[in-house]
Amino acid sequence: MSDMMKTYMLANCNFVWNSIDMSSGVGSDSVLTATRTHELITTAGNARGDNANSKNINKHATIEFTLMKNSTVNKLLMAAYVAQENIQEDYWSNFTVIDPSDPIQMTAINCWFTKLPDISKGNEAGEITWMFGCHQLELIPTPSV
Repeated sequence: MSDMMKTYMLANCNFVWNSIDMSSGVGSDSVLTATRTHELITTAGNARGDNANSKNINKHATIEFTLMKNSTVNKLLMAAYVAQENIQEDYWSNFTVIDPSDPIQMTAINCWFTKLPDISKGNEAGEITWMFGCHQLELIPTPSV
């Protein structure tokens, strides 16, 4: 029974990209959203109504990651963004999420920045959302302990 009653705690999650531990200073609500850009199955049809399904091997995805505006991780990510912008070769690294309370772990392979975060100033510190793209989003079941 105790295995079924796990408590979700954001503080127990680890978020790492390019060897940068982004776990400290995460946002207060929706921290991470990973979205595949293509459906798993694509359907093609002809004028007679015949259909064929094809498994899509494209696993590209986008990742939105939100940090508190005053997090020191923002400075590290900005330095990585500037490096990506200034080098000629491809600049990417894997993004991993480890959540002890989730039976499915996430790894995004070959991630890169897609744009600078939107910046706003207000009475409260607020949050900054970083946008990444990746070649392959993998969701991996965690083996039972």
